[in-house]
Amino acid sequence: MPFELDAPMLALQRFVSELAADRLAEGALARAHDPSFPRAVSRDLAGHGLLGLTLPGVQPLRHPGGVLAAVVAIEALARLCPRSADVLHHGNFGAAAMVGRYGSADQRRRFLAPLLAGCRVALAGRFKADLMPELFARYRPTITTGVPTMYARMLPVDFPEDSLASLRMLRCGSAPITPELH
Repeated sequence: MPFELDAPMLALQRFVSELAADRLAEGALARAHDPSFPRAVSRDLAGHGLLGLTLPGVQPLRHPGGVLAAVVAIEALARLCPRSADVLHHGNFGAAAMVGRYGSADQRRRFLAPLLAGCRVALAGRFKADLMPELFARYRPTITTGVPTMYARMLPVDFPEDSLASLRMLRCGSAPITPELH
């Protein structure tokens, strides 16, 4: 079914195409073959207000919102940098969309703000202290949240130094933390 985009959608399409040409085309092939999450691209797209387009009302939008806007942006980006389009897809239809639509207010506060800022949230499933070094090395978190019991169980575990290199903060909640554990 043929249709034409209205002026705001055409402006969004031009904006994303120019952004892709100016900032993302260089290195696109290398990113396409790199299995790691392109954090810099995610932060860049978030900085330009392109994550969360499908979530009107969750954050102030600088571009037209809705599913069509996200599809137009993804399509424009995919022409020059498919891996960056994957990031844009996840930031509009992936976890951000699910948390934005179906998450509790607390989940939106904890998870949605980082996602819409270009971060990635890794939910590891059932906690097992001995698996944390591998998870930290794979996902390279900057912030980790947990409860005192989790941190107490991780203390005796050997973490290679490089698995902790990206950490900026460990957040502890849900119960008081003892001075010994702090």
